[in-house]
Amino acid sequence: ETFEDSENDTNVIVTPTIYAPVPPLPQTIYARIEGVMGICYDLTDFELYVPQAIPGDLPSPYEVCDQDQTGDEPVDFQVLFNLLVLNGEPAVDYSISYHLSQADADAGINEITSPYNVPVPGLTIYVRLENLMYSANITCYNTTTIDVVVNGPLPINETPDPLVVCDSDNDGF
Repeated sequence: ETFEDSENDTNVIVTPTIYAPVPPLPQTIYARIEGVMGICYDLTDFELYVPQAIPGDLPSPYEVCDQDQTGDEPVDFQVLFNLLVLNGEPAVDYSISYHLSQADADAGINEITSPYNVPVPGLTIYVRLENLMYSANITCYNTTTIDVVVNGPLPINETPDPLVVCDSDNDGF
């Protein structure tokens, strides 16, 4: 993990296939290439990148009301949830998309536009968080879900019972 260890042939990473990187990333790893006799050697180093995509906690279910009584309600997922999905990470390093199925979220296809009209009684939205930081050759993403519940209008009693109050002191009020 250090140039000095590589130079002195000490503190070797014993199991490199299950090595856990040490933050902050990228981490520099130093390699020692040594001849069979152990007399001649050369040193090199490389950067170890471990991109992550860990979405933050989302409210589930997220409830809205069908305000205009049309059978659906527009929900702007980007405005409501992007900051929660990012969980403090910089937005420029990630792509966030919303989908109607897990398969679409995994493939990164058929992204729904925001605002999206969610029908009564609601549906599950699949969120894809993709890390864009390191390379076009690496696809690092994770998914999560939001259950959106759209409550229909509450029934209105069109013929309420009359309100009767006794004027006990006969003052007219």
